Amino acid sequence: MPLWFGLALLCALCWAIVDALCKKTLLEHPPRAVLGARWWYALPFLLATLAVIPIPPLDADFWLAMGVAAPLEVGAMFLYLRAISVAPLSLTAPLLAWTPVFTTVVSAVALREIPSLAGIAGIALVTAGSWLLYAREGCTALEPVRCLGRERGARLMFAVALIFSATSALGKIGLMHSSGAFFGTAFVAALAACLALAAIARGQGRALAAELRPNRWFFAIGAGVAAMTMLHFAAMSLTHVASVVAVKRSSLVASVIIGRVFFGERGLRHRLPGAAIMLAGVVILGLLGR
Repeated sequence: MPLWFGLALLCALCWAIVDALCKKTLLEHPPRAVLGARWWYALPFLLATLAVIPIPPLDADFWLAMGVAAPLEVGAMFLYLRAISVAPLSLTAPLLAWTPVFTTVVSAVALREIPSLAGIAGIALVTAGSWLLYAREGCTALEPVRCLGRERGARLMFAVALIFSATSALGKIGLMHSSGAFFGTAFVAALAACLALAAIARGQGRALAAELRPNRWFFAIGAGVAAMTMLHFAAMSLTHVASVVAVKRSSLVASVIIGRVFFGERGLRHRLPGAAIMLAGVVILGLLGR
């Protein structure tokens, strides 16, 4: 198994766990606090890595990628947390499987990364599987389209998938002009700073600080995000952006299962065929996609 594939798969597992932790924490804390926990509580873990990794020279392309990607990512994460708070996790999370499709187009234009035919097939299967995850008895293949029309959470998550495709390509540019380990840490620091500056600009700095008082859920979220960040950028340094993003979206299968086990969400049996197709796409990407 290629190293990048294993790293991306571990990243997917971390993503699903963090999703569940965030959904649980949103029951007691506002989205702004949960978003702050994702980055502020991840920073101590990530900053510790700077003691053992060299700081690369940074050029204008690095700062441009960082400056554009960070505000977009902050906006996308606000939409993301809002989506999983107003709709079932198993209904909203699968829409992120559209990210590899968008990322393939963006990366082909911005990075000249053209995946192989097998890679395109794998990405297509991941996306098709996410579509089938919405299938229910008595519904047609247009169920995901209807879902977008009637579910606010689904519409929000579709917008998140589109934004993530842009930030993934920008992240690869920043990585190419620094290093995977350093860019991951710098990017999370930039996200934390953007959130703090936005709160201060709106006169809510003290409120945010009070909301971020330590608790076990925040520490768990921070540790998960730190692990997810390092795995993500390590994998991206080894292969195409679209391939990494597609494998990461196998987290959607775990999200469907977690939604059923921990939050009592229904529909697992009807969504398992879609999950199987997604996993087939992930296997193709891992074996033949590069």
